[in-house]
Amino acid sequence: HLVDGLDEPATAQCLVYIQSKVPSKDRVQVRHFYYRLIKSINKVLEPFGEELDKDNNRDVHDAMLAWWKEKEALGCDDNPIRALARKPVKRKKFCNAVYKRVIAGRKGRERRRAQSNQRKAAKAKGKEKMQDLAMGGYEAVGGA
Repeated sequence: HLVDGLDEPATAQCLVYIQSKVPSKDRVQVRHFYYRLIKSINKVLEPFGEELDKDNNRDVHDAMLAWWKEKEALGCDDNPIRALARKPVKRKKFCNAVYKRVIAGRKGRERRRAQSNQRKAAKAKGKEKMQDLAMGGYEAVGGA
């Protein structure tokens, strides 16, 4: 493949997967579209002080889903930024909606990660407690 050395391994896998779902496009075309869309999303997020990390595939995919959902809600077939160039109120509404979806996705992932870490810590603490009980017998529990 022509562009294997240019992308991170995870991104390269995503591009191959996307290309397999769109057989009419080759990998170079998919890669061009992928990065062009990231650039457009970053342009929308820029006024909010946010930016997509191209290496964080989960964040990029959530942002792309947000972009497409808002684009469908808007009902435009072309680039929404170009379509809303002379409609500042609708453009601002579109940008705010994309931003809110991106931030909600990030917060949800952070919350799930924190909950997962708490469960892992509780599980490890429970295992330690069981090991202590096994080593010390019943004296550790009864205290008698």
